[in-house]
Amino acid sequence: MNLRAHHIFCLQLYEGKGYSEAFCKNMNRIRHELCEFPKSEICLRIEADDICAHCPNLVNKHCNFGQANTTERDKIALRILGLEEGARVSYALIQARLRSAMTAEAFAQLCSRCYWYEQRVCSWEKLSRVLVSNKDCLGNQS
Repeated sequence: MNLRAHHIFCLQLYEGKGYSEAFCKNMNRIRHELCEFPKSEICLRIEADDICAHCPNLVNKHCNFGQANTTERDKIALRILGLEEGARVSYALIQARLRSAMTAEAFAQLCSRCYWYEQRVCSWEKLSRVLVSNKDCLGNQS
């Protein structure tokens, strides 16, 4: 599976809202697959990915929300995770890195200019609760 690096963070707080029905259906499928099979390999990208594939804001492989902003968020996400573009890692490893590396400052740096942050769908408070809950993304105790 190919994922933009910043989408790893989006998946943590995804709650069924999105840009279109097709986008939400795809995001639900990807999230469920990763949660159900945490050893699944992910290739971290700085370009359109499997989530973007069903986004109505993707035009000619570029994000209408601003390609430079989106690319910058991917680079920040990779720095937070301590990984490089093209890294192939399991979702379980990414979850562990998120729990150890994410801070309020890192969240602000990564998410403060995001549409979903501005819509108050996500926040550091919500993410920190998810990260310390010791539950996987389907709500099972880990």
